[in-house]
Amino acid sequence: MTPDNPPRLLADFHRPPGVIKADYTDFQVEELPLYPFDGTGTHVYFLLEKAGLSTMQAVRDIARVLNVKQHDIGFAGLKDARAVTRQWLSLEHIDPERLTALNIPRLRIVEFTRHHNKLRLGHLSANQFIIKVRETDTTRAADLEQALQTLHTRGVPNY
Repeated sequence: MTPDNPPRLLADFHRPPGVIKADYTDFQVEELPLYPFDGTGTHVYFLLEKAGLSTMQAVRDIARVLNVKQHDIGFAGLKDARAVTRQWLSLEHIDPERLTALNIPRLRIVEFTRHHNKLRLGHLSANQFIIKVRETDTTRAADLEQALQTLHTRGVPNY
């Protein structure tokens, strides 16, 4: 295995043709938290929905508008820029009203809560995906279902 050629979980599966990410909405990711948020504490956790932006660009934009340091904003994982994503971020000692009042293109705060610690890389249990494949061979639907079942059972490596 090399970084440019990782092993394929479905090595015998012949991929059908298809186009993904023709549009941001074709690739949707939702981050699942590692632990339940208790609703109290000095850290405000906010569920951010973004479209066509990387996590780091979103963090830069939020920090600039709120006049806070980028490293004060916590996040559990980096999400794809060519997608619509939902992920939790955290910021300590912020009035949630300032978050809900944010007016940044391609970003919106969906909900917020509180917790006792800053979110850090790795504080997520999984990501859920909705992926739309365009221009594919619909006669291969049974093969695709079987491959998806294998991935569901075995999991998908995160490379």
